[in-house]
Amino acid sequence: GPSPRFRGEGRENPRNGLKGMADGICVQRRRHEWASAPLARGATTTKVGFARGNRGTPTPAEHALWEHLRGRRLCGFKFRRQHVVVGYIADFYCPATRLVVELDGASHKARCEYDRERSQIFACFGIEVIRFTNADVLSELPSVLDRNRSGVELRA
Repeated sequence: GPSPRFRGEGRENPRNGLKGMADGICVQRRRHEWASAPLARGATTTKVGFARGNRGTPTPAEHALWEHLRGRRLCGFKFRRQHVVVGYIADFYCPATRLVVELDGASHKARCEYDRERSQIFACFGIEVIRFTNADVLSELPSVLDRNRSGVELRA
């Protein structure tokens, strides 16, 4: 497999004799180490796998919004996409402000009660949920970004 990347100048570490581990701090985990990393509260390997699959096939609205949220582009806050939060997959999640941004498509009209219960569970954990329809994101993106911006600034 690929070798891990370490901080340092390539000097030999006197404690273990390995080159490239001058200060002994691993910056990037190996692929097999991620598989054994502990899961967050409520996450299961099935849900994490499903969330990873969702990241590969975003809806047009998710893609449009993600371009403005990724890389700390919204007020310097980090957002995660298709992230498992207390057992549910959130479309976008900002861990620093405990804010979930949900995009509701056509399928959500029939799942109103489920979405309401889910929002109540998030609220029990101190997580606020902001909902938008896919049509809102695609037609009124500046106002959606303004609401997101005010949401993270209020909770910061």
